[in-house]
Amino acid sequence: MEDKKLEKLRKKLGYERKSGWESVKGDEVFSFAEAYKEFLSEVKTEREAVHYFVQRAAGLGFSENSSDRISIANRGKNLMLVRKGRKPVADGIRIIASHIDCPRIDLKQVPVYEDNDLAFFHTHYYGGIKKYQWANIPLEIRGTVIDKDGKAVSVRLGQNEGMVFVVPDLCPHLSHKAQDDKKATEVITGENLSLLAASIPEEGKGKDRVKLHLLKLLNEKYGIVEEDLISSELEAVPAMSAMDLGIDRSMIAAYGQDDRICAFTSCEAFFDVEEPEYTAVVFLADKEEIGSEGSTGMNSLFLIRGLYRAARTFGEKLDEGSML
Repeated sequence: MEDKKLEKLRKKLGYERKSGWESVKGDEVFSFAEAYKEFLSEVKTEREAVHYFVQRAAGLGFSENSSDRISIANRGKNLMLVRKGRKPVADGIRIIASHIDCPRIDLKQVPVYEDNDLAFFHTHYYGGIKKYQWANIPLEIRGTVIDKDGKAVSVRLGQNEGMVFVVPDLCPHLSHKAQDDKKATEVITGENLSLLAASIPEEGKGKDRVKLHLLKLLNEKYGIVEEDLISSELEAVPAMSAMDLGIDRSMIAAYGQDDRICAFTSCEAFFDVEEPEYTAVVFLADKEEIGSEGSTGMNSLFLIRGLYRAARTFGEKLDEGSML
C-alpha cells in the first residue's frame, strides 16, 4: 500500500487523466455530436468547409464589412473570423487555428482515360494517406470546374445520386503472387489509384467509346467538356455519412475528423462568446496536410494582413512591433 504521505503529495502535485464522460452530461455530448455529424456528412472539402462556416457566421451577423464581426474568406479555401474585443488589438488577441484540408485523392488535370473497355479517372494523392486503405471503398467526387467561359461549375457526383466510384483491387484468391509478399506501402501504389468510372460504350465504331460516353454524361449533367477539366479542382472522398460507433454510440466514425473536429468545435466556441475581453480570432487554414505552403496555407500572409485589416476596421493602427 502506498505511503499516505506520498499519496497526499501525489494528489497535491500530480495530474490524473479522467474520461470526459465523467465530467460532462451525456445529453449535452449527444446533442452537440448530432450537429457535428451533420457537418461531417455535408462538408468533405476545404471549399465546402469555408462555405459552411461563412454561412453559419453570416447568420450571426458576420460579414466582410461589419464593424465588429468580420468574416474574410481567402480564395474560397481559407477563412478568418474576427470578433472585436473590449480591449484594443494592440493589447493582444486570442487566436484559435485549425486546418480544414484532409488527406484525399485528387483527379489529375487530364484525368479521363480508357483501358480494357473501362473508363477511369487518373488521380494523385493529397497528404499522407495509406494508399491500400483507399481501394475498394465507395468514393464520391466533389469540387469545381472552370468552363471555357470562365464560369465556376460546382460538381458533386456520388452518394446523393445513389452512385459511387471505386479504386479497384484484386480479390483475395487472385492476389497471392501479386500482393501478399509486398510491404503495405507497395500493395497499392500511387499509379494504381485510378477511379473506375464507367463501362458502357458510346454507340458506333471507333476507339475509346467508353471514355467518350463518360464525357458525354458529364457534358449532359454539367455542360463541361474534357478541356474544361484542365482548370478543375476535383476531389475523391469517402462516400459515407458520419455514423455512431460502438454499441453505446459513444464515438463517431467519419471521414475528415483531422482536423475538422477542431474547426467545428473552435467555431462553435467562438460563436458562443458574447462580449470578448480581447479581440477573438478563428483562423481556418488550407494546405496543412502538405506543409502549409501556398496562398491559402498557414505560411501565407493572409493571417497578418487580415489582422491589420481588422484593426483598421476597429479604428486602430498597428505597427510591426505590436504584431510580434
